[in-house]
Amino acid sequence: MWCDDGFAPKPEYLNTLKEHYWAEIQALDFRSPVSAGRVNSWAQEKTRGRIPTIVASLAEYSPLLAMNAVYFKGLWAEPFKVEQTREEEFTLQDGTKNSSQQCASQENFVTLNLAAPRWCACPTKAE
Repeated sequence: MWCDDGFAPKPEYLNTLKEHYWAEIQALDFRSPVSAGRVNSWAQEKTRGRIPTIVASLAEYSPLLAMNAVYFKGLWAEPFKVEQTREEEFTLQDGTKNSSQQCASQENFVTLNLAAPRWCACPTKAE
């Protein structure tokens, strides 16, 4: 987690983060262009290069920014069919377009539609 310089989270909050989530807060000047680079370096390191850039600037964020990186290596309850994988375009935060191989499925999934983001439950096999 990162907090903007001058923002002071309560000590109880800091203790909860450390004890229950093994997380710490680092202070950054959110208006400095260097700060976005530090967050992007964290994302690149934690995702082993899969996400090299996650923010263009921190200036638009509230005084606290939380991130986590999770890598799923498991089996889906209903595997995606290779023939349904296709090149799809998506828009990055800075507005540039990128494309990647994306899997698709005709299965029914439980979804939750909020303003943003949109959530989808994809069942997995228990090991």
